[in-house]
Amino acid sequence: MGFTDDGLHAALGYWLVPAARGRGLGLAAARALSRWGFDVLGLSRIELAILPGNHASRRLAQRLGARHEGLRRAAREHDGRAWDMEIHSLSRPPPPAG
Repeated sequence: MGFTDDGLHAALGYWLVPAARGRGLGLAAARALSRWGFDVLGLSRIELAILPGNHASRRLAQRLGARHEGLRRAAREHDGRAWDMEIHSLSRPPPPAG
């Protein structure tokens, strides 16, 4: 997880070795980290940046409950190339009623 200077927003990334994929491990880890970020750290927003075409990562974000916000052009640079990223986000859940 990476954090903004104000400590209220974080970026969540994940990667699994091929042998671990498709068993729900990434989703379980992302849920645990998200809960920890909201409940313990007091985050208000967690952002996931996903390469367009990474369907497995997009499905994980959807199952996590992340909202798709759109495409951020040239959001990341790697090996001298700018990469567009699909942005998905989670917001702090409302407090329980009562």
